[in-house]
Amino acid sequence: MAPSIQPAAKETRPLEWFARVSEDAWSRILIALTLAAYLPSINYGFVYDDAALILLNPWMASWRFAGKLVSHHMWASSAASEYLPANFYRPVFMLWLLLCNRLSGGIPAAFHLANILLHIFVVLLVISITRRLTQDRNVALIAGLLFALHPVHIEAVVWISGGTEVVCAVLILGSLLAYLRAGESAAHPRLWLASSVLLFGLALFTKETAIVAPVAVLAHFWTVSRHRLSQKFARSALLLIPYLLVIAIYIAVRVRVLGHFAESHFESPASVVLGFPLRLGWYVHQLLWPFHLSVKYKPLDVATLSLWMTVPALLFLIASITAIVCKVRHSPAWALLGTLSFLSLCPVLLETFTGFQDRYLYLPSIGFCVLLAWLLTRLRMHDLQAARWMSAALILVIASISLATVIWEERTWETDISLFQRAVAVDPSPATFAQLASSYADEGNSTRQFAVLQDGIQRFPNSAGLWHKLGAYYFSKNQIDDAASSLARSQLYPAAPALRGQNQCLIGMVDYERGSLTSAEANLRAGLAADSSFQECRSTLALLLERSGRAAEARQQRAQLP
Repeated sequence: MAPSIQPAAKETRPLEWFARVSEDAWSRILIALTLAAYLPSINYGFVYDDAALILLNPWMASWRFAGKLVSHHMWASSAASEYLPANFYRPVFMLWLLLCNRLSGGIPAAFHLANILLHIFVVLLVISITRRLTQDRNVALIAGLLFALHPVHIEAVVWISGGTEVVCAVLILGSLLAYLRAGESAAHPRLWLASSVLLFGLALFTKETAIVAPVAVLAHFWTVSRHRLSQKFARSALLLIPYLLVIAIYIAVRVRVLGHFAESHFESPASVVLGFPLRLGWYVHQLLWPFHLSVKYKPLDVATLSLWMTVPALLFLIASITAIVCKVRHSPAWALLGTLSFLSLCPVLLETFTGFQDRYLYLPSIGFCVLLAWLLTRLRMHDLQAARWMSAALILVIASISLATVIWEERTWETDISLFQRAVAVDPSPATFAQLASSYADEGNSTRQFAVLQDGIQRFPNSAGLWHKLGAYYFSKNQIDDAASSLARSQLYPAAPALRGQNQCLIGMVDYERGSLTSAEANLRAGLAADSSFQECRSTLALLLERSGRAAEARQQRAQLP
């Protein structure tokens, strides 16, 4: 249940009716609404990255592999790990997946239920922290309601692999609550502060963006402190020392594991400056209009932006920062929540590798929900009774629309097919067409697979990836001439080294089927040199070597097969 919340001493706002329901009753109502919104997802399976992280991950088979999850980045167990980004060192989240997997026997429903329960816990933490910061029971409860049902959270809650946002939010908010309790409690303040630091450390090893939490703590301290300036500096330094020690340990471990702090995916300085406010505007739009959500969105092409788009965006950013700074100076709530919400979103506003993702708004949306709750409690009308009815109606309408939207939109995450059907509708790119075609192939629906590939090539005739997929389709159907033609077309267009290697391998396999052993061997070896993870290519090379009477070389190739 939510921590004890009492109404403000003198409640004069038009939401007095809210206080007629006890805090335990409101907690039960919020839990019931959250369950009603997200329980359908228990019937969903593993989708998208879930297969690589859980289903096909050999390190999820036993607790004896826990050390490997801690000592490697999260994609290290994948067959294509050398081509996947090594920026994501999240051992706590990987251990969480291992725990869920071992307790449930790998049943996806258990993972989904765990995400839902964690989301409920985050809702209760939001209520508790908001109440302590604002001293307003109504704002806290409404903020919890808005956060519980905001549709932009679907990706983080319903997608198992997106649960890193929820796990991290539990730990960050737990850390902030322990920090606030340390300031409130005359008994055991050091124990509360130690708990805050410990939870912060776990959050940091869950997701790297947790590194901004101490800045929120510092902003809150400077707002509430009544000491002289020199004392503020001294006390804030003492407060930050344990958090900074945790950050230093994290950086040292991260560099040791990854070999670097982070792979750089930043654009030019000019593009970052111009794109930052526009990306911020995109995420604000998602908060205000969370409909027709997708796992993929069209990327922002900063190079094509015109002056009339960038200048208003920069002005909006400057005005927003000015408003936040002015508000933070006089409000402990906005010092902590505003700083946390804005800074936790900043990395994805600067970094361009992952593109737009709804799940990145999970933690930043707390500030938005609290702001909207604060506005709803400040509704003023000449007739107080009318104001009460209006506020109740607005809250009911927002909650009803949000609940219905979550139930409707979360169905997108039911299967890979439904997921990438939406992705193709929102971002019709070669990548989304290829992913949808692969989803149909995994389901054994070759008719739809072929139709999607034809549609994609019609729209993007210069896509090496789609021609490669079509060539692989023809090869699987033993249509060798069509496969050779499609793979040859794929070679004409620019492609990543891994894709070009896979294409070369397939060309070698086509040559082998045609009996052209010399060209087949050359293509197979060239393909493996570019992509050593293509096991079918290596197996074909071993068969070719045996057929050519080179048994020793064939055994060497087979020894490299899993």
